[in-house]
Formats: sequence, C-alpha cells, structure tokens
Amino acid sequence: KIRSITFQLPAARPEFSTAEKTFERWRKALGEGDLEKVIDCYALMYQGMLATQVGQASDGLKKMQKEMEGTKFSIKGSSSKGETATLKVLRQKGDSSDTGDIAFVRENGEWKMLPPQ
Repeated sequence: KIRSITFQLPAARPEFSTAEKTFERWRKALGEGDLEKVIDCYALMYQGMLATQVGQASDGLKKMQKEMEGTKFSIKGSSSKGETATLKVLRQKGDSSDTGDIAFVRENGEWKMLPPQ
C-alpha cells in the first residue's frame, strides 16, 4: 500500500546561479571539448535534441570548437524578467564583430540557455 510518492528536486548548482555564470561555463566547456558540460548549460527541453544533433555529426563538437577558436566574447548587458533573462553578447573574431542576444530560462533555480531561434 503506497501512501504517497514524493519527488525531491536537486539543489540548484551555484555555477548556474546567473545567466552570466551559465554562459561562462558553456564557453569554457566548449573550449575544453566537454560535450556533456556544454549540453548541461541548455534548458532541459533542448538537451536531448542538442545531444542528438552534435552526436550525429561525428565532428560536431570539433566544428563548434573551430568556430569559437580565436573568438572573444564580452557581455555588454543583461536583463531579466521573472523566469527569463537575456544576455547581450559581443562576439569578436579578427576584424569582424557582431552583437547578439542569448535567451535564458530559469529551471529549478538554475539559469539555462535556449538555442538561437
């Protein structure tokens, strides 16, 4: 006879306490080639899809690393509203530079990235 089933969520990890920390963890993990950490930086809803996409391309992670090689990222601003946040990031590589927004969502107290739409 079962009275109740309870589910305990794990405590939020400090490395995901802000959108900036999550982005920094993603950037570092990509540089190190740690696919598991890279995928962990994304919202749960997208983790399986990303693992499949990068996993299917035998050199998917290497391509991502090559694209990032020599690229400087600087955070130009951030805004958050409730359970969502946006980072404005300047990406510089050689003479070219562009600024883009990265969307984040809070899951279980942790800020996770959303893939570009």
